Amino acid sequence: MNPCPRCGHNGNVGGAVECARCGVVFHRFLQRQAQQAEREPPPPEMIEAPPSEPQTEPHGVMELFLWVPPHINALNFWARLATWTVLLGWSGWFLGTSWKRADIMESFLHRVDLVFHEAGHIFFAPFGQLMMFLGGSLMQCLVPLLCAGSFLWRRNPFAAAACLWWLGQNLLDLAPYVGDARLMSLPLIGEWSDDAIDARAERHDWHNILRLLGWLKRDDQLANAFAVGGWTTMALALTWGALVLRKQFPRRSDVLDE
Repeated sequence: MNPCPRCGHNGNVGGAVECARCGVVFHRFLQRQAQQAEREPPPPEMIEAPPSEPQTEPHGVMELFLWVPPHINALNFWARLATWTVLLGWSGWFLGTSWKRADIMESFLHRVDLVFHEAGHIFFAPFGQLMMFLGGSLMQCLVPLLCAGSFLWRRNPFAAAACLWWLGQNLLDLAPYVGDARLMSLPLIGEWSDDAIDARAERHDWHNILRLLGWLKRDDQLANAFAVGGWTTMALALTWGALVLRKQFPRRSDVLDE
């Protein structure tokens, strides 16, 4: 017996070329079936998915903050890890230092911040007396913030996190200055004579800022807010940097393709 591939009839004698019931020619029917199978795509479950490649461009805000290229040079990775470790230890020193003793202003970074602080007075001077006094503190916070934005735009979130840490350090650096608004005990730049010291009230930024705003009695509260803001910003920056390093770790490579 030769069953029909079309209707399943089992009454065909052996060697028959066509079905006795439906009349289909066996070899032609099988040939059409083979051609049709070649034209039809395989079912989705039989299609092998291509191997996934590491994402090369960020999509969305969160991915932008944690973006990592397909390959990270191993030397660059370990240098970043060393930088993060230094910032972590430095943060511990800042955390254990009270702003009321002004020890925070003894940091090496205070001299760096001071350059931008003084430039801020010149830059904001055309915008009025209040902005002239505020411009120094504003500029020393804007610079690290702008640097962080620049690095983030250039797909370097770890460097952006380090700049955010620098912003936190600037907030801490300002806390003693804010808290000194009423006492004015901190020496200012250019006080080389008794006359200059006697005129400190005219040059003390935060004495004049809070005087103009009527907030002189709130100097301690504002200083505490600056200090807490600085420590919080540092903690956020270190967490951000750690998350970036965690994503970079499995993509270390000896190939210089960054």
